[in-house]
Parts: sequence; structure tokens; C-alpha cells
Amino acid sequence: QAHEFVKSAAWSKGLFTVTTTLAGKCVGIAGMGRIGQDLAKRLEAFKVKIAYTGPSRKEVPYEYFPDIQSLAKASDVLFLACPATPETEKMVNAEVLSALGTKGFLINIARGSVVDETALLVALQQNIIAGAALDVFENEPNPNIGFLNLDNVLLTPHIGSATSETRQLMTNLAIDNLEAFYNKKTLLTEVKN
Repeated sequence: QAHEFVKSAAWSKGLFTVTTTLAGKCVGIAGMGRIGQDLAKRLEAFKVKIAYTGPSRKEVPYEYFPDIQSLAKASDVLFLACPATPETEKMVNAEVLSALGTKGFLINIARGSVVDETALLVALQQNIIAGAALDVFENEPNPNIGFLNLDNVLLTPHIGSATSETRQLMTNLAIDNLEAFYNKKTLLTEVKN
């Protein structure tokens, strides 16, 4: 919005709307695995309170919530960083979004299947939540068309790992796993059914 404000020459006609800071806010993270923990470390620099939920407590210095709805209720911003499993499918539903509230933001860097997109669309249209940022969708590469005309949602084309450095690390990890497999050693990142 600020970018468009300057590009459209609106700045010369008046000041941009005052926004809010992350400092002092509660950021909830659903999924405190490797990605969730890396995210939390980065968020600490913004002086936020970090809380999380997941299938079990982790040895991390953040408050644990037993379920996503109670985490959403305590959060100003709710990040999704969990895997796609039968247990996480559509776990962000109308009740969770209502708990997040009118000042809350949802950020999905997990998988599209963890969000009930119909409920999210209604929540955004009716201002049940303040906004959302989505890097993943239920139906990629064709996100729900209802999101396209909303001002309170930011959409990106599943680019969370789209850097040449990250892709090289992913390639190296795949090669290392193949070498471990063929040498009958422990896999670095085993895929389980």
C-alpha cells in the first residue's frame, strides 16, 4: 500500500495512514519445528512476545498453547509453519479466525491445506480479521479468485524458498541423502509415510 501510495503520486496530496509496530505484540507460530524455530529467532529482533502450538512442547523459551484456537486468541499475528498432515488439514477454520480477531493478521508459509480458504475469504471480506499474507494455497497455481480483489490480503506465488542460495542448499541436501541411502547410512531427512 505504501509503495502504491508513492507510485500513484498520492503522497503529495497528504500523509500516508499511520500503521502499527510489531514491538510488544504477540506473534503466534503454529508449528515449532525447524522452520518455526528459525522464524522465532528472526522475530525476536522485533521485540515481540512469541508463543506457539504444536503436537508437543519443545525446549524453547516461548509460551506453549495446547491448541491453535487458544494461540490465535492470544496472538496479534499468527504464522503457520506446520506440515501438511491429516491433523493439520483446514485447522485454521472460522472459529480460529474469529479468535484471531479484528486486529489480527494471518501469515501462511506452511501449506495451503492447513487453511479453510472459504472461511478465510469470508473473514477477510467481513473484516473478522485485519488481514492475511499467503505464500501457499489449496489449489496452486490457481488461488481462490475471491482473494484477488481484496485490499487486506498479500499474495505471493509460493516463493518462500525461492533464492538461489536456498535452492543450492536443497540440492546439496538431496545429494547428501542419496549418498547416505546408497551407502546404507542414516538419512539426513528421511521421508516417512
